[in-house]
Amino acid sequence: FGGPAAPIPPRRVQKLLTTAAAGAKLPDVSLSQLPRGVLVTIASAGGLNPMGYSPYYSASKHAAVGYSRSVAAALRALRRRGLEHDVRAVCVCPGFTQSAMLAGLRQVGGTGGDGGALGRDLERGGVMQPGEVAEV
Repeated sequence: FGGPAAPIPPRRVQKLLTTAAAGAKLPDVSLSQLPRGVLVTIASAGGLNPMGYSPYYSASKHAAVGYSRSVAAALRALRRRGLEHDVRAVCVCPGFTQSAMLAGLRQVGGTGGDGGALGRDLERGGVMQPGEVAEV
C-alpha cells in the first residue's frame, strides 16, 4: 500500500503503478470505429480522493480515473467533429469493499503514518460487500 510507516521497495512501486496503468483493457479498434457500447473502468473512491494511508494504491486508482475521463473526452471530441457514435465511457469508483486487501489494510492500520485516518474513513463511508459493487 505504501507510505512512510511501511515503505515499499521502488521496484514494487513501479510494478504496482505499471500494472494499474496497463490493466485497462483497450478495444482492438480505434474509438472512431466502435459502433456502440460502454467502456467501463473499475477504479476506486481512492482514485477520487487522496488516501494518505495508502498513497501508491490511491495513485494507481487516480490513473484509472484519468484514463476513463480521457477516453470520455476523446469520444466527445469525435462527436464534435461530426462522427456520430453510441459509445460511452464510465468509471465505477466504489468505496471500501470487504476483501482480503481491506483486511490486510485494517491489520496494519494503514501505512501512511496517519493510522486514525483509515478508521475515520471506514466509519464515515462504511464497507460494501462485493455483490453490491457488482450490481452497479
